[in-house]
Amino acid sequence: MEKTQRGRDVFARYKGLIRFLEKCVGILPLRTRIAMFEKKRNVRGKKGLGIRYVLLRTIARKCGDNVAVYPGAYILNPQNMSLGNNISIHPMCYLECGPETGENLIIDDDVSLAHGVTVIATTHLYSDGDLPIRDQGVETKCVHICKNVWIDANQQSCAEFVWQRAAL
Repeated sequence: MEKTQRGRDVFARYKGLIRFLEKCVGILPLRTRIAMFEKKRNVRGKKGLGIRYVLLRTIARKCGDNVAVYPGAYILNPQNMSLGNNISIHPMCYLECGPETGENLIIDDDVSLAHGVTVIATTHLYSDGDLPIRDQGVETKCVHICKNVWIDANQQSCAEFVWQRAAL
């Protein structure tokens, strides 16, 4: 029986090509790259993983090696996130990195987000009881997922939260 290669082994084999593609794509305007990233959200297979990775490397504040964004994962404002190495973001994840410029979502090395995980780096303001909540605005606060964390399916977190260990 043939042994299946790990993603990091495949990544290492194609790292030179990936870096070349990053340089080619990196000359496009940021808005164009973000639009391409959104448009390629549902491309399946290794081709889709590669396209999303190359684009994310040119969009995010920081993006390490071997970051897998699987089909159907939504990442809003990816330019406001920092990613370490060996990260997997599985289908149906929803990551909202906040509209304000900054490092609003930090994911350290060796993190896996199972399907359906929601991470939101914003919170609604609600200081005026007479004003509808939709008219009070939002505030962006950092969410940090520390090294070697696995977040199990359908977990949720909002602004100013730190994941320090696996969530079941």
